[in-house]
Formats: sequence, C-alpha cells, structure tokens
Amino acid sequence: MWDKSDILPTAETTLRANADAILSRPDIKRVTILGYASEEGPLSHNLPLSQRRADAAFEYLRSLGVPGDILRAQGKGESPGRPLYLHRVDYFEVETD
Repeated sequence: MWDKSDILPTAETTLRANADAILSRPDIKRVTILGYASEEGPLSHNLPLSQRRADAAFEYLRSLGVPGDILRAQGKGESPGRPLYLHRVDYFEVETD
C-alpha cells in the first residue's frame, strides 16, 4: 500500500456515494479532497504522494459526473499516529451557499 495512489476497489463504493451526495446538492459550491501519506519515508516524498492520492480521487469523482470546477485536490503530507490502512484520501471539506 505504501507509495500507491490508485483508487482501491474498496474505496470505489465510498467515492460513488460521495459523488451521488455531491450531485444531489446544488448548494455545494466547493469540495476539497484531502490526501494523506503515512509517516514512512521523507516528507519530500510523502507530500507529493498525498497530492497524487487526492488527485486520483478528484479524477475518479469527475469520471462519475461531478463537475471539476467545484472540486479541489489538496495533498496534506503525513498523518502521524494513524494506522497504515487509513493513509490515503481521508475526508472531504465541503463549502455551501
């Protein structure tokens, strides 16, 4: 799992549900997708990795019909103290009217 940014099959269901929720809410103006990496490796590697993970979720949501102009992908770098299986795209920040 280390150094990967592909969408896992287990995440596809969650991302589909997120896409449906976003598309059903016309009041949503911005969704920021936050990507993370583990503490393994240097920050100089983990920050770009976390960005690639956020970008992968961004592209997946776009492929499901979510308009790219309301999406923003942001790599946050490392997420200390979290189990390895939780290091990927963690959650979304949503802005509404």
